[in-house]
Amino acid sequence: QAAALKMEASAGAGAGTGAGARTGAVGSGGGGGVAGGGGAGSVVEGETHMNINGYTYATSKDRRGSTQEYFLEDDRQILGGLQLLLVDDNVINLKVCKSQLERLGCMYVQTAANGMEAVEIVRQRYPSSPVDIILMDIMMPFMDGYQCTREVKDVISSRTSCPLPHIVALTANAFPEDKQKCLEAGMDSYVCKPVRLVDLALELRSFLDKRRLPVVAPGAHPES
Repeated sequence: QAAALKMEASAGAGAGTGAGARTGAVGSGGGGGVAGGGGAGSVVEGETHMNINGYTYATSKDRRGSTQEYFLEDDRQILGGLQLLLVDDNVINLKVCKSQLERLGCMYVQTAANGMEAVEIVRQRYPSSPVDIILMDIMMPFMDGYQCTREVKDVISSRTSCPLPHIVALTANAFPEDKQKCLEAGMDSYVCKPVRLVDLALELRSFLDKRRLPVVAPGAHPES
């Protein structure tokens, strides 16, 4: 059995709080269904395994009754080459989200403490070192996520013809009008805070699918 990476979460975490607005939110019932993620479930050695958009996601209960969340090691390796930029003015949020990305196998995660810093990082990186995905906080001082998104796209478009990065809004506001505002500002997707590991995994996989990048399991060979 592939090695597994565990992340503890209190029982019931995420349930009933903006779950409908999440990307592929998973119920905390241990064998419950998947909201928006799709995929079939099975029980292996006391664990519930679900295939969610190509990922093997598992949940189980520990002795304290807390829910354990897993992403199997093999499924993490395909994300290792992605170039990410994480933008948030909250130091704790930056640390937690970066740790989650690293748990998913992402090795190249650069951080910015506000929108102005993010724009400057983009100026320095383009066109020689493009970014695949930007995870963008919305409510930031000096320059919010909406303005930062517009300026980042302007900078990139003026320097190169390569594809623009996939920009994901990170915000606690889960109302439809908030999502629409993010899309109108030029963002590509939307994830509610507090961000869960499964939310990030599905967003990264969605990017790979849209860009049609090769997703090859370790040890396998792509078809010629």
